[in-house]
Amino acid sequence: MSRVWPWLPLLAACGCGPGEITILSPEAGESICGDPMLLSVAVDGFRLVAPTADETRREGRGHLDVLLNGQETAMIWAEEARIGVEPGLWRLRVELSYDDHSPTGAFDELDLTVDPELCP
Repeated sequence: MSRVWPWLPLLAACGCGPGEITILSPEAGESICGDPMLLSVAVDGFRLVAPTADETRREGRGHLDVLLNGQETAMIWAEEARIGVEPGLWRLRVELSYDDHSPTGAFDELDLTVDPELCP
């Protein structure tokens, strides 16, 4: 039986919890041009901030790590970015990370194909 903690929505609203992430674009199984790939995500309960020299962990804020086939490709702090991707089959994973680069445990992932023949 699933139990919903009554304080969980409050954590998400204040940006105090680990947050949630959803990849909006590209879509799972999609074939794209990939030159560059437009990555669009929705982040809830977490504030995206640019890295600073002070890498102190602050709850509820940090950045996104973008991985392709398990290799870190980019670190971004916006819900939309353009990322260069070579042709082929890819497993895209986007993870929420705190200021100190430690993972929050929140992520979303999907498979996609980059096909240069789809480029205009």
